[in-house]
Amino acid sequence: MSGIRRFRASLAAVVMVAYLAGCYRYTARGAVAPEELVASEHPGDVRVTLTDGSRHDLTEPSVTADSLLAKRNGRSWSAPLAQVRQLEVRELRVALTVIGVTAAVGISALATAGIVVLLDAGARGSASWVACQLDYWCR
Repeated sequence: MSGIRRFRASLAAVVMVAYLAGCYRYTARGAVAPEELVASEHPGDVRVTLTDGSRHDLTEPSVTADSLLAKRNGRSWSAPLAQVRQLEVRELRVALTVIGVTAAVGISALATAGIVVLLDAGARGSASWVACQLDYWCR
């Protein structure tokens, strides 16, 4: 893979990860009891706030008897339902995801075009200092 392709792929990956990380949010469901929420929506990821104020990001939640069961950092986790103050569901923010992906593709295309122009100028002998540095860095 040539230097310019490696650079473009790396830039695209970094930008995509940065944008996609912000495309989710946790949303509270108001006065819905945690056991009803888990039973009706079957969420994959939740954030629970306990009566002591602690917050925990959990996966695979379920309710058994009077306890909330889930996984936290890959390990089993549980708490009595009486200690659950709030349960928030992780949701994808579709509009922001589309905007973020579009921006990432646009930024990657502009950066690639700028580098190609600079490298082309360097190949023609009218290279600036920046083009020479980029040519060296992209090898």
